[in-house]
Amino acid sequence: MPYRSDVVYCFDGSFDGLMCCVYECFLQKELPCAVITECETQNLLFDTKTIETNYEISKRAETAISSKISFKALNFVKKGFMSCEKNKDLLIVKFLLLGFHYGKKIMSMLTNDTVDQLSKAVMHVTREAHNYLGFVRFSSYNGFLYSTIEPKNQILPLIAPHFTQRFPNENFVIFDKPHHTALC
Repeated sequence: MPYRSDVVYCFDGSFDGLMCCVYECFLQKELPCAVITECETQNLLFDTKTIETNYEISKRAETAISSKISFKALNFVKKGFMSCEKNKDLLIVKFLLLGFHYGKKIMSMLTNDTVDQLSKAVMHVTREAHNYLGFVRFSSYNGFLYSTIEPKNQILPLIAPHFTQRFPNENFVIFDKPHHTALC
């Protein structure tokens, strides 16, 4: 397990960027005291290390997660990344470092605070996505079906398969207002 350090990791806010943070933690054998996005940087008491997003490193980290922990763990952290949980990035980093230590057993270690917090965040994302499957209402607009939703979590990737199967011959847009994203 990496040593706790007094460094803050700063990344671009993307999932690939977070995977690069995980790679850096593993490589440097350090656990940052915080993981923040670039737009959050302020006057910090700790040294800041900017982690550049590298897609090759990100894919290497994802492959390592799938092989050394499990594919289920990779999907778990992807859902955790969609969460509105305030410290989700650091939680994911801690979870994955624990996973590299314990292997696939990490998924059942619910008494561990990190696993428990991330599990609750993932459950919140999953429930919210499920609720939106039944509550999205469309209006017709210039030949398109249009809907605006206001979820707390970034659920569009989770609800996309449902709506693309439900409306295979329709043009539709679901706009996620708080996250400024759309499903077309």
